[in-house]
Amino acid sequence: MREEKKKRRVVFYQLALLHEDPERTRALELIKRQRDAPSLLSLNDALELHHAIQFVEHRAFPSSASEEEQAELLQTRGVMNRELSKYFLGLGAANFSSALDGLEREYMMSLVDLLLRYKSPQNMHKGQVVEELTAVGVPLWMLLSSKKFVEVYDAALRILLLAEPSQAEIWIQKRLVHEASDRSFLPPSLTDEDVQAWLNAYIQSERAHLNLVQVIAEAPNEMKSIVTKKIRLAAKRRAEELGEALLEDESAVVSRIAFGAAIDQLTPMKRRWEQKADGTVILHLGEKHLLKTLENLAVIENFASTLQFMEGAWLWMPSYKSELSALHQLGIDGVKAYLRGPGFERKDALTSLGLSLYHSFLEQNGVVLEEVLAWFFNNYLADEFGAAGFHYSPPTPGSSWLEKIRHLAPEMEGIAQQFTLFCQENEIDRELFEIGSGDFNWGSIPSLRANKYLIGTPKSDCNLLMWLLFNDQSGLTYISEVVSESSFERLVNTLDVAFEDLNPFVESRLQPLLDHELLSVEDGILRFPYPEQILVLHDLYAKEGVPLYRYSGSLERAAVALTSKGLLVPTSRLMTLAESHYFEYWLNKNIFSDGPELRNKYSHGNNPDPSRIAEHRADYFLLLRLMVSLALKIRDDFIYRDIA
Repeated sequence: MREEKKKRRVVFYQLALLHEDPERTRALELIKRQRDAPSLLSLNDALELHHAIQFVEHRAFPSSASEEEQAELLQTRGVMNRELSKYFLGLGAANFSSALDGLEREYMMSLVDLLLRYKSPQNMHKGQVVEELTAVGVPLWMLLSSKKFVEVYDAALRILLLAEPSQAEIWIQKRLVHEASDRSFLPPSLTDEDVQAWLNAYIQSERAHLNLVQVIAEAPNEMKSIVTKKIRLAAKRRAEELGEALLEDESAVVSRIAFGAAIDQLTPMKRRWEQKADGTVILHLGEKHLLKTLENLAVIENFASTLQFMEGAWLWMPSYKSELSALHQLGIDGVKAYLRGPGFERKDALTSLGLSLYHSFLEQNGVVLEEVLAWFFNNYLADEFGAAGFHYSPPTPGSSWLEKIRHLAPEMEGIAQQFTLFCQENEIDRELFEIGSGDFNWGSIPSLRANKYLIGTPKSDCNLLMWLLFNDQSGLTYISEVVSESSFERLVNTLDVAFEDLNPFVESRLQPLLDHELLSVEDGILRFPYPEQILVLHDLYAKEGVPLYRYSGSLERAAVALTSKGLLVPTSRLMTLAESHYFEYWLNKNIFSDGPELRNKYSHGNNPDPSRIAEHRADYFLLLRLMVSLALKIRDDFIYRDIA
């Protein structure tokens, strides 16, 4: 047996189809030997022959093989396959276990396929077959990767899965994890009751993984018949328990970055960031600037610039895919999770703290932010833009945080619906508005401006091109130890990269950029012939929406050119998809399952505990931040409405 394990056996793999590989010669020599001495002495011999036959099936002959030899080998296939059939049909309860002894790992998947093909082993209980296979190291995932194997060995696999709580991770990964690989199949006999018991056992097990328990707690509503409220609550409590244990574990690497906000009474500036030695990030707001800008409109503008709620044409706070690190993208998130990384947490903390601090500062100086918002909608839009008919009622002064939330949430949605009606009718007819508009989602709010944003054309090369240009995992960022950059776009713009220095792998990946005339070779050097088109695509990559309404000159022409190529398509919405998803995440579970669901949490049908004052205050400021953000987006839309 030891000699057999040391022996280098023939293995068929896809790379052998692409290159002249010595494995081809070894495979064909094996077939010739087997033809002359047809008996198969072991399971490994049979599986090796099967792999050798694959070279013939795929016409992967060595260059030295003549046409006559090739024809002869093709004719030999039938004889070899009959030898395989004879061997596998001879496997049964008496010899299956001994045949598996010494099974080569690289042959395991082939074994599963051939057992099904030849309906082998004969006269053996299916539970014993599965037990014998797993005993010699055939991994469970490999068995589950074959749909036919799962169907044939249904009951045996169900028993095996349910016997171990940790195996529930297979179901969690398949049904609840965002963008999980769907290469495994589950036994058809597995019932909802099985899964519920399985999940409960997993949640309480010592091997429960914090991220996966969190995924269970945030299961989408479509799964509520299986992942019940009780299961989600148990998972939520267990996740909190595991999280606390992780923080107490001194050997664990846990990020503990803190954030703060302060009024700077000395420095004449709008805003500055400070990062302390311990990693704490402080937002400083300049008191002198804030005192000079206490008028209503100046307060609104301070949120856009001083508190950085806006970054150019976009809201600053949403989670943008471009900000997610490769490591974070490999993490575990729920199937309907709002993907967010450290960058989102930083922006969230700083804008929350900044809003709370600025709110208090304004009150100390006789300005009530809620009344400023009422002025903005009830007066400013009509006086500045002729948009009469908006109505916003601020929360009553002195009301509790809970009462303020219950007032603000429907008011905010009402403003969004009023703006929608104004876009459609160019006025707000109160009777028409009060009839109602049915279901509402934040991504459907229209814009006053036609073709406001450009987004990637579905099923086009747009996403591929942006990934090649800007992603640090594109494989195009490294040419040599002295020629590398964080992205291919930076590589070309900062260095003179010679086309002849590229290896064949990199050359092949550049073809889409060359095909779309985004890249060219000038005097042997890689260049961007239309650099403005690269800038437009970078805006789309970074913020998931190109603000065509703010472009002019060469940038506008570049955006139009990309649209003509079929890479971009216009849309007329108040917000980009990333911005509307930000609202959806905080307010409801229409799209994401892991948000705080503030709209429904405080609806009048629910009864939040009135004693949880700190929680209600924090939630109120979350809603107030969204309300201010909505006001900023609406103002931006009106400003650019009539600009050609």
